[in-house]
Amino acid sequence: MSLGLQIRFLKLLRVLGDGDADASDFMNDILAQNAGNAVLYECVATTIMAIEDNGGLRVLAINILGRFLSNRDNNIRYVALNMLVRAISVDSQAVQRHRATILECVKDADASLRKRALELVYVLANESNVQILTKELTDDLVVSDLEFRGDLCAKMCSMVEKFSPNKIWFIDQMLKVLSEAGNYVKDEVWHSLIVVITNALNLHGYSVRSLYKAETLVRVVVWCIGEYGDLLVNNTGVLDIEDPVTVSESAAVDVVDIYKILKAFKLLWNPQNVVRASKNSHDCAVPFPFLDQSPESSKSNL
Repeated sequence: MSLGLQIRFLKLLRVLGDGDADASDFMNDILAQNAGNAVLYECVATTIMAIEDNGGLRVLAINILGRFLSNRDNNIRYVALNMLVRAISVDSQAVQRHRATILECVKDADASLRKRALELVYVLANESNVQILTKELTDDLVVSDLEFRGDLCAKMCSMVEKFSPNKIWFIDQMLKVLSEAGNYVKDEVWHSLIVVITNALNLHGYSVRSLYKAETLVRVVVWCIGEYGDLLVNNTGVLDIEDPVTVSESAAVDVVDIYKILKAFKLLWNPQNVVRASKNSHDCAVPFPFLDQSPESSKSNL
């Protein structure tokens, strides 16, 4: 609706409400909550964001949209989120200033609002803020409802993969996500984690110890112990950042024996399928040698 049409509409309401108590009462909420916001939105959406400007007006417009996010009306907040997504291409730094308010919208009870806010957080992510955003979203993941958890996991894993500052942080964050919502994570994420662990030769020991302590991550835990169980048992390559862990050979084999209970594991990980990653111009194959082995043969590999 154009600004001129909105002004005419407001004049019409004035005429209809003049001397009519019932009509005036009916339009009270409309005028109190929406009239000013509608004019402001029209000014921001079709004028300030469209004209050539040195930046000052656009920052003002984005700040207005940021204030809309604190409005009690979810429709206004949703419209503001839509506009902020568009505004990122114009002035991402100005949008970043409203990051805390946007993150609060991710926790909202309204499903549409949550989803739109998450999309905005995703496009806001970069190398400098990924650690802050991931921490906030991980906290949300613990309390999020089941319908939203899949989308939240997907966005978090993608952010971590794109902007991870180092491999240790990547592994740690993936383990947190998988521990909290492993059933809602796509298989591509498990594959990606295994490829990173395989190619990080100096982090094999760190990875297997971290995974051993994260007992809920059956698929990656069993694979990693099958591959690097000797590093777990012998405490090889312990990093300064690690807490001590003592694991006997029999305890490690007990974890691998989970595959006997989880026969469905073969449906999730087909032993004929090999995850491959390119490194130094050659393929690094990631097999699953323990899937068709007895506990005794698994133990001998450790």
